[in-house]
Amino acid sequence: MLNTRKLTSFIFSAKKKYKQISSILNSPLFLLVLIIGVSVFLLGGGIYDIVNKPIAVFPMGSRIIFYYPYYIHEQFLNESIVIMILYALGVSGLFLIYKSTGYLRTPRQATILLAAGILFFVISYVMVEAIIYWKMNFS
Repeated sequence: MLNTRKLTSFIFSAKKKYKQISSILNSPLFLLVLIIGVSVFLLGGGIYDIVNKPIAVFPMGSRIIFYYPYYIHEQFLNESIVIMILYALGVSGLFLIYKSTGYLRTPRQATILLAAGILFFVISYVMVEAIIYWKMNFS
């Protein structure tokens, strides 16, 4: 026979955990991170990776190709992962720029956050453009 005290204690702790999990799932920050993560996944070619199952690298004679040359509509797995990381870096830069506006009373911290955000965003933009340029012009 089950001890009723243990059963009620289990039910109480389960309700407590359920409330903690539901409060996390309903938080605006969690929803924001989830939406941004899904957007980065979709824009980075995640669906293409799932459907086509591309290889990561292609051995070609004495060299290894890490990107699919001359075709913008074809990609290797590592290209997709790098682009997703760069998109996430750009989004984090935009987030740092946004957060810097909250530190008006401490200009030093606002300037550091603004500079870091601009740096992240510019690095992300330049690297994505460079990857597209290399992909289209070099073999």
